[in-house]
Amino acid sequence: MKQISKKKAARNRSYKAVCEEILQEREKICQGCGTADRLSFSHLEPRSFSIVNEANKAMIHIHCMTFGGFEGCHDKYEQHRFSELKDGDEIMEALIEYAPDYLRIIENKIT
Repeated sequence: MKQISKKKAARNRSYKAVCEEILQEREKICQGCGTADRLSFSHLEPRSFSIVNEANKAMIHIHCMTFGGFEGCHDKYEQHRFSELKDGDEIMEALIEYAPDYLRIIENKIT
């Protein structure tokens, strides 16, 4: 088994604690469409892009996953189809405030 650094382990604990807080504070439904099925966390700025926002609740949404021919909101987010999501405006506001560099990358891919 691959070992991780103490720093990475601490980040993972912090992220897990934030996810638990989110599940306590928010309704357990997809913020993109309202379903209660196949839920997962969507990181508005990928953890691989920057660690700054990985434990920022405003940058983590609950979205449904694709399953059995149903296209989930997590995939719609990753394809930058924000207008198809109930939380699309909220996503844009969070990206503008917390991840403007990542938003520029998204905008360049879309245009």
